[in-house]
Amino acid sequence: MAFSVPATFFNNFNIYKNVKYNLEILEELYAAYNQEEYDRKRYLLKPIIVTEVSIIEVFLYDFMGRVRGNTREGVSGLDEDIAQIIRESDFKRSQFGVLISLAEDNDLFDEPESSFYLRLRELSYLRNRVHIQNVLQNKPAMENFAFVERRKLSAERCLEKVAVTLSEKYPRPNYIQTYLAEPLQFPWEKHLE
Repeated sequence: MAFSVPATFFNNFNIYKNVKYNLEILEELYAAYNQEEYDRKRYLLKPIIVTEVSIIEVFLYDFMGRVRGNTREGVSGLDEDIAQIIRESDFKRSQFGVLISLAEDNDLFDEPESSFYLRLRELSYLRNRVHIQNVLQNKPAMENFAFVERRKLSAERCLEKVAVTLSEKYPRPNYIQTYLAEPLQFPWEKHLE
């Protein structure tokens, strides 16, 4: 049921280890989710979705940091003009929306006419609802209507798209990849082909 993606794209080893840890958490959550009765599954949707979207954010953050910091190595698959735009951009660690905009404006995931970037934005708003007070008044107001199966599937698909694209389109040179020997294990059936 699970599938893996080579961990060829990481810039920061600690981020790689933290992602691996969070994927292990997801594995446990999915094991429980797959055993629960339908009525009880809904209680696992929020931690699953929040974790998946948090991994998407750290992938984007790590990639943008790689573009900014690895000027000698460069980034395979990335046009130098786009790399320069990213280097000159003003993003900070907690600005998921800015990272999504950079990805969309430069179409880093080869999805110019799709709803992919719109789904990323929707998921970022949903991830921010880890703060129960919902200060931004995102709809729906009630969390039991916000964290639903279709959004879990959307988070899976988006996370899968980001991981596969980074791995295939923007890998690090082989001599750097050796310390990232273990691939990333995702605990659902692959959506993309």
